[in-house]
Amino acid sequence: MGRRGKSTAALLMLLLVAIVSGGGHFGRHAVGAPAAQKKMSSKQRARAKVLYANNCARCHGSDGRGETMMGRAYAAPNFTDAGWWKKERPTVQRLTTSIREGRGQHRMPAFGEQLSKSEIAALAALVRTFKGK
Repeated sequence: MGRRGKSTAALLMLLLVAIVSGGGHFGRHAVGAPAAQKKMSSKQRARAKVLYANNCARCHGSDGRGETMMGRAYAAPNFTDAGWWKKERPTVQRLTTSIREGRGQHRMPAFGEQLSKSEIAALAALVRTFKGK
């Protein structure tokens, strides 16, 4: 990717971070937030899907259901299950923290040192799109 492409990608990721962390209704609506999904451009969504495939799908599955060998071994949540969303009420902030810091001693690893803040924000926004599928 050339210098201009990197600048454009960085700008798009910064925009996503601003949308996700910029207050407004994103932090207050713990469940759903369809507006957050509409704000993610097709390029942002495509990049988030690549990040998800490379870092998350081995446990959470490409469809977010957690029906993989690793997902079953570590009890990965089913991101498409409305009951999970109702019970856990995962805000964007909570999802971001889970991705950055990990969950549980032997469960989800921390990605805070491998992924940038904008990449983590993109993954959190993508996970929210699994709700209701």
